[in-house]
Order: sequence, then structure tokens, then C-alpha cells
Amino acid sequence: MNSLPKIKKIKDIHIPQVSYISIEKIPLYYIVDTKLDLISGYFIFDAGLKQVKKNLHSVLIGLMVAKGGTKNYNAYKISELLDYYGATLNVSITPYNAIFSFSVLKRNFSDFSNLFIEIINNSTFPDDEFEVRVKQLKAKQIERLQDTKYIASKKFTKELLKGTPYGNVIELKDFARIDKGQLFNCYKRLYTKDFLRMYLAGNIDDKIFRILENFNQIKSSNFNFEPLNSFKVKNKKRKFFIKIDSAKQTSLRIGKIVPNNLHPDFHKLAVVIHLLGGTFNSRLMQRLREKEGLTYGVYAHLTSFPELSFLTITAEVNSEEKQKAIDIIYEEIEKLTKIPVTRKELNTCFYDVVNEYLTYYDNPYSTIDTFKSLKELGLQENFYKEFIETFKKIKPEEIIDIANKYLTNDFLEVVVGNE
Repeated sequence: MNSLPKIKKIKDIHIPQVSYISIEKIPLYYIVDTKLDLISGYFIFDAGLKQVKKNLHSVLIGLMVAKGGTKNYNAYKISELLDYYGATLNVSITPYNAIFSFSVLKRNFSDFSNLFIEIINNSTFPDDEFEVRVKQLKAKQIERLQDTKYIASKKFTKELLKGTPYGNVIELKDFARIDKGQLFNCYKRLYTKDFLRMYLAGNIDDKIFRILENFNQIKSSNFNFEPLNSFKVKNKKRKFFIKIDSAKQTSLRIGKIVPNNLHPDFHKLAVVIHLLGGTFNSRLMQRLREKEGLTYGVYAHLTSFPELSFLTITAEVNSEEKQKAIDIIYEEIEKLTKIPVTRKELNTCFYDVVNEYLTYYDNPYSTIDTFKSLKELGLQENFYKEFIETFKKIKPEEIIDIANKYLTNDFLEVVVGNE
């Protein structure tokens, strides 16, 4: 009988090349895939929370630009044209940019591009559409305020990032302070070619490049950002409990500010966080879920902005078990500061992470998405490759040193539940 072939474990990732050109002084990053008659990607403007200052305002402006209507087309007609072109167009607002994600058949890319230019240049913020969007956002916010997960994350972000643009969360009172004229002026300043970048993947050729030259028709505002005052957030041990009588579970958020992803310790710290709660085989998952049965999932992850990063540990547990879960989380953190990690555990975590990172580059569309995420944070395209090399070489004593340096004391703790 023939034995099964040995499975070769992957120890590295291959990063496909992303090309760059400037089209009418607008940066374009792209990767070619001729297999499909499709163009997908992102048009990104510097129009996120950081630039607009108010979370609700940045979201509302993005929605009105993408869905509100223009001088020549109302919202219904835009939706109808997108369907006719076999295209999708969506907007998402991050703390530091506005991202228009799209997908369109190549043969319709010219028509789609003209429509997008029309949307960016000639949005009008009509009163009826504006009122609808405000009502929709408010209704969604009221609904979210019954969700312990949302409430916990909102409070955690607000308290941890207080004093920075990123700590500005949506409050119900903000809906009574909306000035449509102010938002429209903000749109005119920020949604211009001066603050535009393009990331594309698909069947890209000279014809597509010629079409993209039309993006020079996007207006320029000659607007300059006021430099942000530098901010330095300090960790401080704090605990918050929010009582929601109707809650069926308790949401936990524990974390702190850590060095950003340009810091020389960041990759080593990321290894520690993966060991703690970054994979299914992580310590928190094995202890809280597999051994104690306290939760379906517990995770530890790092969130990065250009200026800072922070650790968040999340879990949803039964109310009567919340303190036990919190105690176990701190116990597992303390172990990382004292007890050397075994090579077996390191290897298991390493292969879990590598397998995840492979999905970041498994096709041209995921590759351009990953490249975009790194570029927007000011990181090099070999960022994940460098992390893997760090993971390969890290020693147990280094893990203890990093855990002691960044994971002791001064945690912010938010608990939301019915008792």
C-alpha cells in the first residue's frame, strides 16, 4: 500500500509585484490579471475622520458623494447606471481616509470612470436624499446602542484614544448638530484630485491607462491641511462598567496603547499578541473556550494608525462568568511575562499565521487590497515578510522581555452587560 505523501509546511510567503505609475500626477498602483474581463480596486481620498474631525460628518459626506446624486443624475439613476455597467461602487470611511471600492466589467470601464468623475465633481447633496441618509444613520445608531459589543467597542475607543482625532465616536446628540452647508464645503475641499490615490487589479492595459487619464478632469481645490498637533496618548489603568438591562451576554474589552508599526519592537510584539490571542490555537482561545467553556471566541489583536497602535482583547461571556474570564485573561498575560514559550507552541502559532498571510496574496485582488492597506499606513510592501522573518528568529527570552515591556500594568478595561 502506498503511503500518503508528506505535507510540506510553508515557511514563507510570495509577494507579487505591484507596479506604479503617475497618471496626471495621480498615483496609480496596479497589478495585471488577464484571466478575467474585470477591473476592481479602490479610489481613495484623504477624507476620513482625521481630516473631517467629526466621525458622523465624515461618514455622511462619503455616503452623499457615493449615493446622493449629482447635477446630472439623481441617486436612482446612478444606481441604475451601475447595474447597467455590471459595476459595484461602495464607500467606507476609515479614521484616515475615504475608500471607494469598485468592480466593473472591463468593456464598461470607460463609462464607469466617467460616472465616477461625475459623482466626485458634481455631487449636490439634495435635501431629500440628505434627510434620508441622516434618518438611516440615526436609526442604525439607535439600534447599535442595544448591542453590547458595539457599546463596549465604542466606549473602549473613546476612552483609549481620548485627545486624538481617532477617539471621536458617533454620539446620538451629533445628529442634532449637522450643518449640511458645512459638510458640502468639506466635500468640495477634500474630494479632489489633490488628495486622490488609485489601486487597481485586473485586465489592465494601455486602453485602461488612457481612460484613467480622464481623471485629470477631477477638480482641484488648492486646499492645504492644517498640520495636526502631535499627540501622545498615555496609558492609564481604568475600569468602566456599563449596565444594559436587556443584555443577554457581557462584552469585555481590555487593552492599551502600544508602539506603532514603524517601531523596531512592533514585529516582536505582534508575535506575542498572536501567541496570546491571535489564532484558534492561541492561549486565550485554548483556555477560555476549549478548557473553561466560557466563550465561543476570544481574540487579541493590534490596530494600527499612522501615529499609534493599540492592543484590544475582546470576548463575549455570560454575565455570571465575566470576572472569571477577566482574571484568566490577566493570568495568561502574566504567564507570557514569566514563563518561556516552548518551541512547539511557537511553531504551531507560526504556521497558523503564515497560512493566514497566504490568503493576503492568493490572487491579484487580495494582493492589491493588502498592498493598499500597507501603503495607506506608510508601510513597505514587504512588511509581512519582515514579520515572518522576525517570527522565525525570535527566542523565548525575547518574548518574555517584550511582554514585560509592553503588557504589564495600565490596562483599560470596559465591561458591558446586565450585571
